[in-house]
Amino acid sequence: WRLQRRGESRAFVVMSGYNPYAPRNIPRDTRDTRDTRDGGDFRGGALKYMNNDLALLPQWQSGRIDYGTEEDIKRECINILCERNPLFRHMVNIKLVKNPRKNFINLILKQDYQDMIHHEFKNGNYHCFFVSNKFEPYIIVTVVNKETGPVIKLTPEMVTDLRASVASFVSARKIVNETYHYTTLSERLGTRDDGFARQNKSHSTKFHLKIRVPSDFIPTHMRAMQMLDLSQLRQTLEPVKYNFARVNMTSSEIWELIRNEARENS
Repeated sequence: WRLQRRGESRAFVVMSGYNPYAPRNIPRDTRDTRDTRDGGDFRGGALKYMNNDLALLPQWQSGRIDYGTEEDIKRECINILCERNPLFRHMVNIKLVKNPRKNFINLILKQDYQDMIHHEFKNGNYHCFFVSNKFEPYIIVTVVNKETGPVIKLTPEMVTDLRASVASFVSARKIVNETYHYTTLSERLGTRDDGFARQNKSHSTKFHLKIRVPSDFIPTHMRAMQMLDLSQLRQTLEPVKYNFARVNMTSSEIWELIRNEARENS
């Protein structure tokens, strides 16, 4: 398709066997052989491609950079960032911009984290709080391990830590009489291998807890929603009415459910 947009014919793609989406496995000995003298101090070793401030070394600031070397540069970049905060590994995409004028690094926040409004760190795990990007009055809480990323199932100890973080968030935001919605582990895992494409699944497999918040909380923290009248939409649009009318559980009920689930799966 991309070749056709450039004016190439479908016949060329078929007859040549060229696949523009095929993995580019480049042997190590075909990568750049430019000088990789020390660029700075990182974990007691030398940096090959950049300084600690993520500025490429002079020999990499211009000229062609092959795919294998580009991947090495990205790995070195994310390792430097993780020295500052391990969450960078899960929150940021690294882009190496290559053009005739200059090569340089761009940091791009992953879409999944663009709605995060709060986080806490306890015992190796980040508790991340997001404004839902659906038309619904919920804050979504996930657990992200600093090494392995989003967590699917919790241990009893992790439940204790998470409950403390949620209590802190609710108190700080002055949310009273909050209720919760939770998709159980068995239901989440049931959508993993059901044959549906990822974008069509009803649930993410990773752990996520929803906190029901007052309706005016969402436009306050998601400015785009201020352009819309949620109070009117919840009366006239079926998907929005469903999200606002969802059955929830009390705090004591939800934590008993999550803790029992953690005990059964630990």
